[in-house]
Amino acid sequence: MGYRQAHAPIYGYMRGFRHTIPLHLVHYARTFSIFRLLNTLDLGSVLNVGGADGCQSHLVRTLFGKPVTTVDIDEGALAIARERFGLEVALGSALDLPFAGDSFDTVLCIETIEHIRDPGRVVAELTRVARRNVIVSTESFFDSEEQKRAFLLYIRETHPQFFRERDPVTPGDVSYFTREDFHAHFGTRKLRFLPQFSSKQAEIIGSIEAVREHVRDMTENIQPDRRSKVIVHYSKGAPAPNPSPLDEDDILRAIVTEGPLFPMPSLERDEEMLAEDEENLERIARFHEEKAFCAVTTPDGVAETPIEETGAVGMSMRWLTRDDLERSPRFCTRLVTLAPGGRTPERETPWEHQLHILSGKGLLVERTRETELAPGATVLVREGLGFRVENAGDEPLSYLDIIPSITHYFGR
Repeated sequence: MGYRQAHAPIYGYMRGFRHTIPLHLVHYARTFSIFRLLNTLDLGSVLNVGGADGCQSHLVRTLFGKPVTTVDIDEGALAIARERFGLEVALGSALDLPFAGDSFDTVLCIETIEHIRDPGRVVAELTRVARRNVIVSTESFFDSEEQKRAFLLYIRETHPQFFRERDPVTPGDVSYFTREDFHAHFGTRKLRFLPQFSSKQAEIIGSIEAVREHVRDMTENIQPDRRSKVIVHYSKGAPAPNPSPLDEDDILRAIVTEGPLFPMPSLERDEEMLAEDEENLERIARFHEEKAFCAVTTPDGVAETPIEETGAVGMSMRWLTRDDLERSPRFCTRLVTLAPGGRTPERETPWEHQLHILSGKGLLVERTRETELAPGATVLVREGLGFRVENAGDEPLSYLDIIPSITHYFGR
């Protein structure tokens, strides 16, 4: 079966297994926050749209004893939901749900809506088949339209391969939302916005008890914003409360399990993965002991990526530090190389760039002037200024381009 991972802790917290997603804390915290909301509601019958392998559906049925149907377009995922969990499943799209109106009391759509090109139609389908509650969760949430637009510009600059044939401010594979977007999609301002989790994360935490404690810490005393992500609750009328709510500790223990949620006799320990886990544990322990650590990166040890973005000529880039590479939480450092005659695309971003020229001869081209660049020069390009860099010599031009990290600037 080719299906392996989803936005859920289906395989449990198992160190040394490739089925375990390294950043499991996010998946645990998201699921815990969603289930704390579910625990307050009289759910009735439940439809899980984009329910994939059935992890959340299984937990809903196990914890709350409610009938659950899982719908997805992935047959492999539905096979896991049916065979491993014994769930009721249906093959279908969120754009055209194969159910009559008012078929379910509660409809869930967890980390799915951002992956569909027409989110407004998805919301229309969710509300059509729901009698009482619609609950949508997404990480693709921003505090304002300006911030959302800035993020797409940031992705265009840092991941240009996503935008070779796309408008840089139009969602491609992922859609992004603000509160106003959800108000427009649901056609009402009577929505509840709840947080998913804070940014208090670690890659690996040793014991299952420590994981549970950290997950609880990630989900308490936070507000819904771009950093905590969002859960949207829409209710048709006054929501009916759960007459028999569960203890939250029982919910947490059911979600944060040691080992998979179903028997996997063929699962084998991966020594390479186990060694990586142990290395991460040692590094995190050293970081907490010393409150700092030194990471040394050399250009030869980082892959060089040709930049094929519109406007780029003879341009390549190496990431030396970033928040998902050497865990630099505030800045990203890129080594940019321009071949003779090469140039960067035109840039105009709401964040500053710091350019440190290493070798070669270049020009900083602005709208009203040009500035020569020589080795040893440092250039500060303030936010909102349009510019590009050109190679003005016969040798490659190399420079460092330092910008804010995506985590620091956008909370992602």
